[in-house]
Amino acid sequence: MYQFKEALTDIRTWLYFLLTLSLELPSGGTTVFFSKLIQSYGFNTQTSILISMPGGVVQIATTLFFCTWLLPRLKRRCLTGALATLLSIFGPSLMLGLQYPDDPLHARIGQIVGYYITIGNSPVPWIIGMGLYTINSAGHTKKTTVNALNLIAYCIGFLVGPQTFRDPPDYRRAKIGVIVCWCFSFCVFFVIWWINVRENKRRDERDRVDPPPRIDGHEFLDLTDFENRYFRYAT
Repeated sequence: MYQFKEALTDIRTWLYFLLTLSLELPSGGTTVFFSKLIQSYGFNTQTSILISMPGGVVQIATTLFFCTWLLPRLKRRCLTGALATLLSIFGPSLMLGLQYPDDPLHARIGQIVGYYITIGNSPVPWIIGMGLYTINSAGHTKKTTVNALNLIAYCIGFLVGPQTFRDPPDYRRAKIGVIVCWCFSFCVFFVIWWINVRENKRRDERDRVDPPPRIDGHEFLDLTDFENRYFRYAT
């Protein structure tokens, strides 16, 4: 029970919750409705399916780039997640910038490129965020609680997200909503980074003055990240 209470009173828990929610609200809508957006460019159903296929290629490429190439080199999870979020923001921004109010089909090839970036890169920040809250939560019950709350946020995002796509065929207001949510996610990544860096410095300073005792096998004890004096947060 004490680990459950600790999870609910840890500000990181709710920052991870907000991060997942703000990342998945747009994803819930784009997953359901962006194929409809392709059809609104004047393509039939079969052609729309074919045109949307490169989005999967973009997803593979961006996942490999951010998660397996950039992250090991930067060694900064929050920074990598923020950069991936910036690319996600660029996708709907490109679509919105190329779309004329009186002609939503203007520069539709460029808008389709924006679609590929949006649908292909949108899972990457969430993957990085999921790794962030998983590695930064210790203690079996605390970790389980944090994971459960983020699953709730994920489900809320996919339930509420599609409700924002209510202005066909161009979904202009929905695109603005997607950009706002991902801009919020971008800021949350840096808030998490700041809190974790500050806490790591505090713990380092404390240990210089009062070194923690050496306990054999302490890594196998069911200690939370608050209890384990050797624990340092991934940034």
